[in-house]
Amino acid sequence: MFESSVYDGVYRPFNVEQSFDDVQTYFLDEFARIHHEHRQTMSAVPLPWPLPDVLHKLVQKSSGYFIYASTVIKFIDDRNYRPTERLAIVMKVQTESDSAFEALDQLYISILSTALIAKQPQLIPMLCALSNFDLPPYFLDRLLGVENGESRLFLRGLHSVFEVPPEEQEKESLGPISAHHASFYDFLHDPKRSQNFYVGGLPDRMDLARSILRLYAHEFPEDYDWNTPYSRSPIIGWPHFIATLPPSAELLPLVQSVHLNYITELHKDSLKTMLTWMRKSHPAPEDVIQLWEDYEYFFFIEREAIPSPFLLAFSSFFA
Repeated sequence: MFESSVYDGVYRPFNVEQSFDDVQTYFLDEFARIHHEHRQTMSAVPLPWPLPDVLHKLVQKSSGYFIYASTVIKFIDDRNYRPTERLAIVMKVQTESDSAFEALDQLYISILSTALIAKQPQLIPMLCALSNFDLPPYFLDRLLGVENGESRLFLRGLHSVFEVPPEEQEKESLGPISAHHASFYDFLHDPKRSQNFYVGGLPDRMDLARSILRLYAHEFPEDYDWNTPYSRSPIIGWPHFIATLPPSAELLPLVQSVHLNYITELHKDSLKTMLTWMRKSHPAPEDVIQLWEDYEYFFFIEREAIPSPFLLAFSSFFA
C-alpha cells in the first residue's frame, strides 16, 4: 500500500531493528568509555562490562529510543558514585510492559528516589520551580530561600536529568538549569507517570507562587549585576503563572507587596494579565487593583485610566 505515489513525501520507511542496533552500539561505546575513565572505581571490574545479557536487557528496555539510553549513561557516568552500583540500580527498575516510556518513567523515579535531596523537603519545590521557569542556580537559591550554592548541592545526583551550568561561568552568563530532555518535564506534570514526584498539583503550584511573590517583595540585592541576560527578569512570565491559579485572598497581600523594582520590568501584557486575574476575586480587591492600574498608567501611559492621588503625587515627585 505504501508503495503508491500518493504517499510520496509522507511515508518514510523506518527500520526498527536498526534503531535497536544503534542503541546497542551507543551502549557499547559509552560503557567502554566509562570503564576507561573511571579508573579508580573500575580497575578491578573485568571486561566485558557489563555482561552481554545485561547489555541485551538494557537495549530491550530502551525499545530503540536514545532518550532512555542517554539517560541511563548519564546516570551511571556520575563521578560521585561507582558505575557498577549505579548500573545495579538501573537493572533493579521493574516495568510491567515493554513500553519504552514506562521504562523511562521508572528510570526517572529511580533517579529521583536515589538522589541526595530525595528525602529533603526542598525536592518538590525545586522540581516545581524548574519545570515552570528557566532559572540559573543563583536565582533558584533565592527562590527556595536557601544559602548561595545550596541548589548546586541539591542537584548532585540529578545530573542525568538536569544540565547545570558550570559554576565558574555563572557570574558571566547566569545560564539556566535545564532538563536534558523535555520528556522529563512531561513526566513531572503527569500524576500517573511521576507518582510521588508530581509537581502539577494546586498545593505545589501555590507554594511556588508564594515563593515568587515573597522574593519579589524585596528590592534588588546590592550585588545585582545589571549586565547579565537574566538580571532584569530572572523569573520570566511569573504573572502568567500566577494567573493559572484560582484567585486567592491569601495571595493578594503578597501581590500588593511586590516591589516597584520588579513591576517596572514587566511587559504590558503581564500587567493586564495580573489585573484580569485580580478582578476575578470575590470581592475584588479594589485597593490592590487600583495600585496595579496606577503602575500600568505610570509606566506605559497607554491605558484610559484616571491615576489615583497617590500616583499623581508619586509622578510629580520625579517631574
